[in-house]
Amino acid sequence: MTDTLKEVLRKHHVPLINSLDTKRYLAVLLDKEFFNEDEETDILKQQSASKKAEMFLEILQTKSIDACECFMQEVTSKEPSLGQLLQKDLLVAGLGTPQKQPVQNDDRSVLQETTVSSSMPSPVQVSSDTASFSAHFESAAYQRDLKALPDFLDSQLDEMVPALNICGGDKTALVDTSVPEVLRKIPPSCTVHQVVSLLEGSQVGRSDVAENLRMSLSQPSLKKRKAALKYDPDMHIDQLDWSTKNALIQKLSVNQSSGHDWRQLAAILLRDIQLKGMSITNLIDTWDQPEKFKTPFREVLNEWQCSSDATVGKLYQVLLENGFGKAAEHLE
Repeated sequence: MTDTLKEVLRKHHVPLINSLDTKRYLAVLLDKEFFNEDEETDILKQQSASKKAEMFLEILQTKSIDACECFMQEVTSKEPSLGQLLQKDLLVAGLGTPQKQPVQNDDRSVLQETTVSSSMPSPVQVSSDTASFSAHFESAAYQRDLKALPDFLDSQLDEMVPALNICGGDKTALVDTSVPEVLRKIPPSCTVHQVVSLLEGSQVGRSDVAENLRMSLSQPSLKKRKAALKYDPDMHIDQLDWSTKNALIQKLSVNQSSGHDWRQLAAILLRDIQLKGMSITNLIDTWDQPEKFKTPFREVLNEWQCSSDATVGKLYQVLLENGFGKAAEHLE
């Protein structure tokens, strides 16, 4: 397998580990003789679903390009939202082919370019005295920080595209579904309030993006905000006062459906430290048991504080640059 393909799998390692039906894909690759029975045994004897998925992906990265393409095709077919993320990065790398979307035509499913239906909901009208979202967004310097947030899912775009008239209501025109690229396509007629309200609503459910936007559009620039840190940035995290640390732990220990929570922070904070014989995925899987760990971010901090790099300034920077602005306020 090429380094580019490996990089695509590594980039989406966490969502793959959390959602992969390993037995299904293993059966397909075994049938096509890309995997052997010994490998199947090693994978299936793992105790948890995430550990099975992790070993499956590790072995897959040692296989041929054909094996990887077979896996990608199965993911795209069985899990469209996840498949879109993989296909997008393959296209960027010049390794994939654009996928046409199946649409219904006279009760028969056919492959053709999706067009905007006359019954498509019209975008919400806004008053002329309300601030335009695009005017704020295009002038903002924080757009790079939005890249750290998970891409929009297909179901989320189903709500956003018609409501905001993105790309004229044509979802298939969105080749790149990353947060900054989708937001960049929002027309000038939409307001800041309209966009943020839609993102926070239950149908889209992207409060992480909404929070990042609200913080960045209404607060000073990221560079200026970093100057608001009330602690010595070089102070080690284990010296942080109990009340502030506990407030952070309570705020960040709540699981979000988007994965934008303590699990994302664990992957960022722990990736460069020597763990105690366990991978980051194994640790996250262990801590993601509410009956045993009520506040999993406490475990993340306990593991991270073994590093000399575990400073208040580093934590503050990670929170700001990854859309955890509300949590960062506890350090200001």
